[in-house]
Amino acid sequence: MSKILMKITVFFLVFTLFFVGTVVIGRYVNSDKDNESEDSEVTEEENVEEPTTVADTQEVVIDVSVTEEPTTEQTTESTEDASETDASSEEDNVSQPEELTALLAESGRDYTSLESVGCNQLIIVDSEANKASIYMYEKDDTGLWVNCGLDTQGFVGANGVSSESYEGSGMTPAGFFSVGEAFYIEDEPKTGLSSFHVTENTYWVDDPDSPYYNQKVELEGDPEWDSAEHMISYYDAYIYGFVINFNMDPVVPGKGSAIFFHVGYNSTAGCIAVSQDMMLQYLAKLDASKNPYIIMQ
Repeated sequence: MSKILMKITVFFLVFTLFFVGTVVIGRYVNSDKDNESEDSEVTEEENVEEPTTVADTQEVVIDVSVTEEPTTEQTTESTEDASETDASSEEDNVSQPEELTALLAESGRDYTSLESVGCNQLIIVDSEANKASIYMYEKDDTGLWVNCGLDTQGFVGANGVSSESYEGSGMTPAGFFSVGEAFYIEDEPKTGLSSFHVTENTYWVDDPDSPYYNQKVELEGDPEWDSAEHMISYYDAYIYGFVINFNMDPVVPGKGSAIFFHVGYNSTAGCIAVSQDMMLQYLAKLDASKNPYIIMQ
């Protein structure tokens, strides 16, 4: 009897141990499965999030691209505008007469300098010794300078053209000067300039000590100078002409006086001389409303 109880007890103990062991092992296995499941879920979540990260990155790249494209277009437009402006400026220069462009450059001037004083008519006296080639240009409504077809040969001072001319030097003053009044002795010529009639009383004062130095005076009474040109006495030269506004504002005593563009066939004391026929053509073309200027070089 005691042996039977002993066997039952041993069996019961073995069964209990087996049961406990089975439960423990089962829990352990389930725990591992749970961990693996969690790890799998985490991995799946990470895998799900990764496309979002890529998408976000793509959106950023797209945003940057969209932001940069207008800048590129604006830069391109600015470059094109600048190119068009440069091309326009080059076209303007090319459109102007090559001869006039060269003559202006020789005098140290350009079209901007003409524009700055509102000059729309220009006479150029291009000298060599005491002779000169003379041209006239006019700006048309499009802004282009056109040769007026008055090219001619003429004369300057016996001692040439100089920026260092002075009273009695026999030099024509070099520079850029406005055109003044026309003058005449006999019949009034056709001209767009204001003009004055030379009479027995018309003088142009060349006395540096006179308060009337380098001025036209209609004499009444005693003269207030020691020297002056009695203009009618130079009939052949001053039958037609116009004043060149040299040493006028301010008047500098001794710098030079009575600089005219007049009729003549030889070198002068400082004026510009052309044939009478050309003188009349120049007077007919000149127009005070176009603010004419003359370059002497």
